[in-house]
Amino acid sequence: MNNTYRNWQITTDNEHIVWLTLDYVDGNLNILSKEVLEEFKDLLLYYQKQIPRGIIIRSGKTTGFIAGANIQEFLQLKTEADAFNMLRHVQEIYEILAQLNCPTVALMNGFCLGGGLEMALACRYRIALDDPKTRIGFPEILLGIHPGWGGSVRAPLLIGGPAALDIILSGRTLSAFAAKKMGLIDAVVPLRQFERAASYYILHQPPVKTAKGWRGFSNSAFMRPIIAHFVRKQIKEKASPEHYPAPYAMLNFWEKVGPHSRDAFVKEAESVSQLVEHPTAENLIRDYFLREKLKKLGKNDIVVGTHVHVVGSGTMGGDIATVCAMHGFHVTVQDTNLEVIAKARQRASTLLQKRYHLERERQPILDRLIPDVAGLGMYQADIIIEAVPEILELKQKIWRDIEAKAKPSALLATNTSSLPLPQIADTLKQPERLIGIHFFNPVAAMQLVEVVSTDKTDENLRLRAMHF
Repeated sequence: MNNTYRNWQITTDNEHIVWLTLDYVDGNLNILSKEVLEEFKDLLLYYQKQIPRGIIIRSGKTTGFIAGANIQEFLQLKTEADAFNMLRHVQEIYEILAQLNCPTVALMNGFCLGGGLEMALACRYRIALDDPKTRIGFPEILLGIHPGWGGSVRAPLLIGGPAALDIILSGRTLSAFAAKKMGLIDAVVPLRQFERAASYYILHQPPVKTAKGWRGFSNSAFMRPIIAHFVRKQIKEKASPEHYPAPYAMLNFWEKVGPHSRDAFVKEAESVSQLVEHPTAENLIRDYFLREKLKKLGKNDIVVGTHVHVVGSGTMGGDIATVCAMHGFHVTVQDTNLEVIAKARQRASTLLQKRYHLERERQPILDRLIPDVAGLGMYQADIIIEAVPEILELKQKIWRDIEAKAKPSALLATNTSSLPLPQIADTLKQPERLIGIHFFNPVAAMQLVEVVSTDKTDENLRLRAMHF
């Protein structure tokens, strides 16, 4: 075995269990670059011959297990044949992992997405960390493709066709507990038991999970066309096959080939390789890189604080407050009376029910949304966002009150979409403190926020707003 791997650390414990720790050297997130995968293949070929008691795959980064493939390398694929060969190569690496003559465990923390989840599915067991930051899913459909490293085959075999189609076609990510409930993972454990749980699964080898009963029957040649008929109708309500072929390709693959087919992996690779060269995938991948570029405009070493105070709990203000709470902020919500805030809170509850299936995930977010008719949160808030109706005199009056009460270090932001910033700040003693943070409606769906500044805006405040 080569002992000079750049991205993998190898240790063997007293129980003769091998721990493979992925720590991608060229970034803060673990991604599956060509180099990472070739090193992984070399390790697997070694342990194919020198069989350990078990293998545990874990991350050396706090940011997560594996965030997916290296999208940059997809851009280097010039032809459909190039894409097919790359997909088959990685499938073969994962198949070596799946066929090892020892138990294997994926120890999943933080992001476990795309190719990272496909690697985990090739292991016998999957254990996720009990942490809100643990997110599990297949986002490939958002890039105009579908899982192509075995995920379109292994997911239906594990959790049944309908459940697999649900997570693959939506591109949504699951919490650890939602993934456990669906059957995608075996256990959810707290940090103090994380490594111990992995060792337990190696030493005791409980039965391996597969889709049984109705879930297993859903993958049969009899049921697939029936289920696909209803799913196809749902897809057509949201996207046309001409402009967004990926969901249809995934559904066609599952319906016509099925996960039990001998050539399922080959057909999966053929399906994805055809999508990679489609204009939709090209444009969605371009869009992905543009979004990543915009994210980097927010400097990570800037401190913005933890407490957000929102003035105004109408549709915009209430939703801004909810999204802030979803991102971990403590949020006080101010309006003229509790009845108005209660409506915003009910809207928040409805949104969270759509996003989070488990009560234990929703409740902490709702707990961070604090009604504040008196506006007491304004005195301690790190960020104050005004989201009242677009009436200049009303906004000026509110901002005079905010300026008098806000702490000197607070970031002061208006959500205005039509009124010029200098006009709103005209009555302030320090107009350079006011900045625009304009959310687009609907706030929870639109991944777009406009940061508005003037020639008087303090540069540090602008950078804090960008980071926020």
